[in-house]
Amino acid sequence: MYVIYLDESGNAAPGDTSHFVLLGLAIPSSAWKRFDDEVTLCLQPFGLADEEVHAAWMARRYVEQEKVKGFDKLPWAARRAAAERHRESRLRKLAAEQRHKQRRSTIKSYRPTAAYLHLTHAERMMVLESLAAAVGKWGEAQLFAEVVNKQFFFQEFAQRVAMMEFAFTELVERYERYLDERGRSLEAAITGLIVQDNNPTVQKRLTEVMRHFHRQGSTRTSFHHVVETPLFVDSELTRMVQIADLCAYATRRFFENQETTLFDQIYPRFGAVGTLDSGIRHYADPSCRCRVCAQASATSAPP
Repeated sequence: MYVIYLDESGNAAPGDTSHFVLLGLAIPSSAWKRFDDEVTLCLQPFGLADEEVHAAWMARRYVEQEKVKGFDKLPWAARRAAAERHRESRLRKLAAEQRHKQRRSTIKSYRPTAAYLHLTHAERMMVLESLAAAVGKWGEAQLFAEVVNKQFFFQEFAQRVAMMEFAFTELVERYERYLDERGRSLEAAITGLIVQDNNPTVQKRLTEVMRHFHRQGSTRTSFHHVVETPLFVDSELTRMVQIADLCAYATRRFFENQETTLFDQIYPRFGAVGTLDSGIRHYADPSCRCRVCAQASATSAPP
């Protein structure tokens, strides 16, 4: 049995980000405990063993920390207390100025970063790099990603197809083919589950899509190995979805900002999938010459 954990990075609507990424981390169920323990070992030295890993929130600047003189020299408890005082001061000021909407928005933005407030930006990046390095060494794992250039997508489809549904279809087709080819190589019947970060706006539609695939297949693939419809879970409670989030974030930042520190660590896990050239696809203008597109062109070129 394989389990693929899905998460997304970027917005599937126009604006905000130039790319949308849907990524899946597929692992054999027999490796789950070992991988989960490795994640905990990466988090323990930073006081995060019981906290959620959310890459985008960890990687951003916390201006409250920058206002504390010698923040990096303080012990963890003192760091947290000092940063929290600045946050509380900010909220009191907004309340006094009756900027209630901004105050609510600020409170909302503080919540996801509370667990990491004792760590400097450099330390938070060390956490992410440690996790990415661990994933890169998971030889039994396979990463899949559909990376969508949003401008190209909307030019091609004129919003006639929902981006999430498009990416989901592409990814689960590759997952089905991977399970089939993996089973053939091992001479064993292999099945796979889909576990996805809870997204109320799409879960009903993706459930319907998967039900259709089970009944009739997609336009290119028959489904015999993926079982059930996606199981939607709270990422806060599911460590491997958090790792999928990290990998999705690293992938999007590579395509949008050419950031390689995290992406280079996980890139080996996008390796060839049987007869597939790679587990990652960049859906973009054919003229694109990024690393992924260049490799795809080189692989598909005639000898």
